[in-house]
Amino acid sequence: MKSLISLLFLSLVTSIIYASPTKFDLINGNSLEKVLLKQKSSAQPVPSPPIPPKDVHSDYGPPPKWTQLERAAPYLMLASACQSAASSLNFSKSNSGKGNTSGRKNVYQSSLSNNGYNSTNNSTRHPGLNNSSAATNGSDSGHGITNLSCGYAPYSGTLAICLHRMASSYEEIEKAMPSVAKFCPNMTLDQLSQIYDNASKYAIYEFQIPNNQSVALPVIISSETYQMNYKKVSAVPINLDRSTIYGLGILYYWFGVMILSTIMRFLSATGVINYFSGPISKKLQSSLFLPGLFFENHFQITKFFGIIHAYVPTRAESGVIAGYIILYIVFMSIHWGGSTAVLTKLIADRTGVIATAHLPLIFLFAGRNNILMLLTGFNYSTFIHFHKWTGRMMFLNALIHGVSYTKIYLDRGTYSRTIKQEYFIWGIVATTSAGVIMFQSYNWFRRHLYEFFLYTHIMLAVVFLVGAFRHIYTFGWMEFVVTAVAVWAFDRIVRIVRILNFGVKRATIKVVSEDTFRLTVKRPDASRWAASPGQYAFVYFFTPKTFGQSHPFTVNDSTIKDGEINLYIKCKKGATKAIYDMISQKPEQIDESILVGIEGPYGASAPNYHYDNITLIAGGNGIPGIFDHALKISRRYPNGQKNIRMVWVARDLASISWFLPELLLLKQEPSVQVSLYLTRENPQKVVAGQQLAHVGDSDSDEKSIDKPEKLSTIVIGSEECFLAAQLVGLDVVCGRPDIQKLVCDWLTNDAGSISITACASNALCDSLRKNIAMYVEDHDGRVDYHEELQVW
Repeated sequence: MKSLISLLFLSLVTSIIYASPTKFDLINGNSLEKVLLKQKSSAQPVPSPPIPPKDVHSDYGPPPKWTQLERAAPYLMLASACQSAASSLNFSKSNSGKGNTSGRKNVYQSSLSNNGYNSTNNSTRHPGLNNSSAATNGSDSGHGITNLSCGYAPYSGTLAICLHRMASSYEEIEKAMPSVAKFCPNMTLDQLSQIYDNASKYAIYEFQIPNNQSVALPVIISSETYQMNYKKVSAVPINLDRSTIYGLGILYYWFGVMILSTIMRFLSATGVINYFSGPISKKLQSSLFLPGLFFENHFQITKFFGIIHAYVPTRAESGVIAGYIILYIVFMSIHWGGSTAVLTKLIADRTGVIATAHLPLIFLFAGRNNILMLLTGFNYSTFIHFHKWTGRMMFLNALIHGVSYTKIYLDRGTYSRTIKQEYFIWGIVATTSAGVIMFQSYNWFRRHLYEFFLYTHIMLAVVFLVGAFRHIYTFGWMEFVVTAVAVWAFDRIVRIVRILNFGVKRATIKVVSEDTFRLTVKRPDASRWAASPGQYAFVYFFTPKTFGQSHPFTVNDSTIKDGEINLYIKCKKGATKAIYDMISQKPEQIDESILVGIEGPYGASAPNYHYDNITLIAGGNGIPGIFDHALKISRRYPNGQKNIRMVWVARDLASISWFLPELLLLKQEPSVQVSLYLTRENPQKVVAGQQLAHVGDSDSDEKSIDKPEKLSTIVIGSEECFLAAQLVGLDVVCGRPDIQKLVCDWLTNDAGSISITACASNALCDSLRKNIAMYVEDHDGRVDYHEELQVW
């Protein structure tokens, strides 16, 4: 009995479905909500259309499923695919169509006044078709017409049926209406429903149309035809969506790198990194994290083919860059297809989108106020490497993008017209300015014409950004451009805020040696402004010759007067030479009237406090930051809790005289071992100075002292001799240090964790890096190398 009741109930439901005017909708998988909404919008019930269930023919399956972004969203592609499929049919208004449909056709023609859509006012030309008013007026001679419009009822009926059959829900048709309006202006959803209701009563299946025959009835398009047209019309939008995903993928890659680096920075800053001293960690340090790409050169310029001069990243930095390039190659190697013309279009679009996605990275990596420096601990040199490579890849993509579209327009014969379009002109401006930036970023310009390079670089970057903004504005992807502008603006605003926070003040500038001058200025309260050892600040000299220029210099607290900072500045070219020459002409080579602005502090201070052994190495004018480390650590641990050594490599005694007062302070710090290497000094002067220091010392053992008169009178009478006399108690060596031997001794003899911090010449830093990588596995504890040298 239950089975019989179930069977009767099923029969009743089936009969209701097939007797209802909603038969077509329910059979085709449309929701009940859609049917109810449509019935509500209809003034009169519509008879059920003569359409069999989908499962009668196997090729009438569900529409393809696509999971894409907005530009290839299903509701957008739904309208385009149906329009393309309907436009591909051979429509006619004559009676020469298939005989067994002519009666239905006549009835359909008489019902056109009820379609709810004004064919005269709302006809439109379809993209890619040779349209005219013939379709609207109904004039043809029995052949298939190519000038279709939504005012032509069989066409609009076919379009309406396709939209209703292939939509997954009624809401999807609602979302598709703006896209439908592109080829059926002013058509409303109610009008589309009325057209569908009317057309579905007289529609024939696509397979019912004989070959080479025209038809004047609405057509139910097969899923096979729909899918074919869907793929055709969605190729470009899907590629655009994929390109957006790939561009975001590149951003996510760099975001992932920064996350990992931030974790490493946290471990280092908290001292937890010292627990990672096992064989795997040591192997990674010796083979990946420490060496330069070619095992030695990093800060030293490497020459390629005799004409390319460049700073080479470390292996770790190179690995990050290589991963980025590999990811880009993968993104440019997948999901292609179509004819040559279509492929050129896809390449042009993908490279354009990926180039645009690079903009935030390029401006972020180049900024001084890059928050990633604070989070990751990467120095500015590292981010400049990343900036260069992302800039190169962006330009490569922009160039391919421009060349590809040039080929497309030349093939179409529309280049002469297109090149006059504003977006095209601005695209040329942006690409050209990027190309000039690439050229003037060559290392020679940076080394020999830095001021020219810097200001030209900034001006061209502004031109490029404006050009990119105007070019992209009409196409989308403005999020990337706006983000780049925001990053650039944020950096500039923070620079101004930093200068204002310090204040524009008069500085005391004094020449202290033949190539160095000292800038002393009162700093704000420590709660507002404080610099840690090894940090640097950009200095603005407000003089007519140097106004607007800024250069980075290591900053440290004055050891003479609290509340003041010192910056020791070596005279080179440009602004520093102008200031040096001006001060040199002053009485006593000192000036207290120059206004300066201080922007900073920048950079990360090496976390030396967390290590048992702290080795600090300076070269030439790199001593201020290294000295600041040594002095503050020794005063924080005065009882020898830390093994602190400082090594200063200088040219001669005269070249260290400018920093002698600070150096002598370390003689009072028993926990600091100071070694001086004088590479070009006469050993007799050093010996004479040390012996001279003992003359008059009643506690000295005279037997062990050579009398001064036995030495050369030239040596005895020299200023350097008296300078050397003040260095007694420090380890002074005439000659160059054997870096390999020193590093080997440190890593062999020191127990516990070791931190080696250097601010020296390019060659010395590279030599340290190479030898630490060579011997790091010989030490039982953790070994870390920190560089405070910056080159770009």
